[in-house]
Order: sequence, then C-alpha cells, then structure tokens
Amino acid sequence: MIPTITPSPITPSYQVYASIEHREKAFVTFVRNIETIATKNAALRSAGDDEIHGITAFTDMAADEFRAMLGKPHEGNQLG
Repeated sequence: MIPTITPSPITPSYQVYASIEHREKAFVTFVRNIETIATKNAALRSAGDDEIHGITAFTDMAADEFRAMLGKPHEGNQLG
C-alpha cells in the first residue's frame, strides 16, 4: 500500500495519511475542529477574554487520536 500524501492545511510540509479514507476522515475532523475553534473564540470574545484558539499541526486529529498520540487515557484529560 502506498501512503497518500497531501499538503497539510497549516504548514508547507506534507502530512502522510495511511489511506484515502484516513485522509478524508482527517479532513472532516479538521473542518469540525475549525468550527469548534470559531465557536470557542466567539464565546471568549463575548466574555471579554483575549484568549484565542487557533490551528495547530494537530487540528486534523480527533481528541481521542490526540490523547492516544500523547499516551494519555481516553477518560479524563478532556480537551477543550
């Protein structure tokens, strides 16, 4: 199997996905995370807070994937 290589949405480097399906799932996750980021930033602005959530190299990962990468359990350690 040849990995699918696509440009990362946040860096000029490339992100390697195991398959086209994984790439498509990561894109859907990326879009959902962008929506969450926008919602959180709007709520923070409304509260007068200047904290800003943004795009990182991990924005295409679901919270459970991110925790697994860090070696953290799925329970607790809630992101967000």
